Amino acid sequence: MNFVNMLAMTDREERILDAAKRVFARYGVERTTMSDIASEAGVSRQTLYNTFTNKADIVRGAIRQFMDTTVARLEKTLPELSDLDTQIDEMFRLIVIEPYDQIAQSSYMEDLFALIDEAAKEEMASGQARFRALYAKVLAPHEAALQKSGLSVEGYADYLQRASHNMKHAAVNAGHLRELLATLRRSTVALTTDRAA
Repeated sequence: MNFVNMLAMTDREERILDAAKRVFARYGVERTTMSDIASEAGVSRQTLYNTFTNKADIVRGAIRQFMDTTVARLEKTLPELSDLDTQIDEMFRLIVIEPYDQIAQSSYMEDLFALIDEAAKEEMASGQARFRALYAKVLAPHEAALQKSGLSVEGYADYLQRASHNMKHAAVNAGHLRELLATLRRSTVALTTDRAA
């Protein structure tokens, strides 16, 4: 199954991926068997193997599911938020903080990264590009202010996405992550405020 080119997941795929994440959180990826996942999802092993060929395939699907869900949530909520400050806060919450908190809550979630193969890396890169496009969308109304600082919307969107993503790895703990993101948000808002007005 090629998740990079998949347009939409079926209900069965969604159900299996949700079940897999629950089982991975309980037992870890390494100790989880395909039978465990099939049982949790309420499907036969044959149905599971017809849908996902192995655990690495499931990990790729879980990455795609996270990206799709997050982008959909942001596309729905961002237009309802009135200013850049709250838009960036919401993006950081969904893209950075929630995944960080989920990993921190399960000692087994870390071993998911052992199954991230080249296809999963492509899936992650595709998702990160979608996040950059959302950052660019919220920054677009502030293009003139960014240009005064010698920055482009696309370049700064790339910076925001990469900086916020890397903060998950650099943060000492959840509180530190939130402080780092708050500093990035405040500096972005200050940079995009047109002081000539």
